[in-house]
Amino acid sequence: SALSEAERQEISDVEEACSWLKQLINDLDGQITSFSSILHYSHDFNNKIFPMIMEKVEGMDEETMSMLHAFFVEYEKAVRSVTGQLARQNALETIERKTKNTNPLVSDDDFQKFLPTLTSRNEPLQDIALKWLLRHEYVSTILVGMGSKEQVGHVQKVLESA
Repeated sequence: SALSEAERQEISDVEEACSWLKQLINDLDGQITSFSSILHYSHDFNNKIFPMIMEKVEGMDEETMSMLHAFFVEYEKAVRSVTGQLARQNALETIERKTKNTNPLVSDDDFQKFLPTLTSRNEPLQDIALKWLLRHEYVSTILVGMGSKEQVGHVQKVLESA
């Protein structure tokens, strides 16, 4: 049975949308290291990527939208991982550069003790930073922003382990 013109057009539209989404995903993969933070990615996603998707794939069925949503949930996790790794790498390079150059407040011995903590991927970067500050007598006050009771409990555990 031959397809009607409307059916052929619908198939063509779906193929075009799939091709466009595939290119978008390839472009995002290529840009993953350009996001400076998860906030940067979220801003781009909410203000650029999502509106562009909604415009392009108008009328998409619920199952496909659900799959697309699941993809972007996982992609955000990947961005979070990559930005965390980049932040650790930048922090390590900065501390190493400062230590080797002219920072009298950070001894080589202190840096070498701290290095395994900084390169650990199991500990959140904010916990590492807090522990780093707590190790130095020249730091008299640390302000920690917390937005929930859970964060208070988490910071308390970090302080106890430092």
